[in-house]
Amino acid sequence: MTEPTRVTWRESIRSGGSGGSGGNGVEVADNLPAIVGVRNSKEAAGPVLRSVAAPGRPWSPV
Repeated sequence: MTEPTRVTWRESIRSGGSGGSGGNGVEVADNLPAIVGVRNSKEAAGPVLRSVAAPGRPWSPV
């Protein structure tokens, strides 16, 4: 994505948790301009799905 220090991952609400309660292990990084990252928290070093966020519109998975 970009420099790892600039990416902040949080557990997705749709993952079944809020604040690290387990769930399905989906994390979202939405603190980068125009990019949203999605990864499996159980495999944090694994692949990352990147999506372009439209300016002024909330991002939502399809």
